[in-house]
Amino acid sequence: MNSLDQLDDFWREALQSNAYDQTKYTDLLKRLQDQVSHLPQEEQDKFFMPFVTRNAEYIAIAKRDKDALRVRLGVPVSSVGSSGR
Repeated sequence: MNSLDQLDDFWREALQSNAYDQTKYTDLLKRLQDQVSHLPQEEQDKFFMPFVTRNAEYIAIAKRDKDALRVRLGVPVSSVGSSGR
């Protein structure tokens, strides 16, 4: 599983539990770093750039509209916000 797939899985879990777990994110980063630590720094940077870019995108979307991020990642959208109709 590539780094972006792992990031997507992390965010799906975070959205399903409605909680961003910093420890799980740190563990994910460590696992990824362990996979590429033997490479030169330039190669490590190339590996992590798409990950960092996508994570920043997800954070921005989540700040604006978590349901939009849920839809993008295929996570069921809760009906909590629309129950007052």
